[in-house]
Amino acid sequence: MKARDVMSRGIMHLMRKTPFYSTIVVKQNIVEDENLEAPMATNGKEILYNPKQIVHLSNKVIFEILKHEAMHITNKHHIRMRVIKPKYKNICKELDIDFHKTFNVAADLAINSLLVHVDNHGLWNDETLLSSGCIPNRIPFIDYEKEQSAEFYMDKIIKDLKAQPNDKSRKERAEEIGINSNSKGMLMEAEGDLNEAEAKANAEIASASVM
Repeated sequence: MKARDVMSRGIMHLMRKTPFYSTIVVKQNIVEDENLEAPMATNGKEILYNPKQIVHLSNKVIFEILKHEAMHITNKHHIRMRVIKPKYKNICKELDIDFHKTFNVAADLAINSLLVHVDNHGLWNDETLLSSGCIPNRIPFIDYEKEQSAEFYMDKIIKDLKAQPNDKSRKERAEEIGINSNSKGMLMEAEGDLNEAEAKANAEIASASVM
């Protein structure tokens, strides 16, 4: 089966199970990108997917990843990433970590904590791709509280790194949680006018809410 067919089946499954999230997804441009370092990503306008990484995934896993990307959009993480960037830009540089990747991890912790909570099929425990994601109370985020905001986790990560006894330990910890300067985030910040991005997100959420 071709990757585009896998995506189509996943979206159809999403439409049958959750009209809210499927409405969010179908309002995005679905773009194939073989250079993407993750199965999927979003910037609030597009949902990108790597055909090589999704072609062998089950319908249930595609369903969970699509929900994950839709939740980035409904939580406006692509907008919030850009808004808080000035606050964290210098500290990220001092700690030698990539801001975009750090916020991506923080946003993933916020979303995945909720998805694990409502997982009735054990996918977030049994499927390697999902279980190896950023999840509070699991390695390497054992002491991270569950069901908090992206901003909460952003501050938690910064405190985590500052608590390391030396530069070597700090670098190793950053690599462990995937936020060293050579990493690349999969959540992309909003482009163009922020008011327009906010209006687009609000309109899509409103439309999905009445489905």
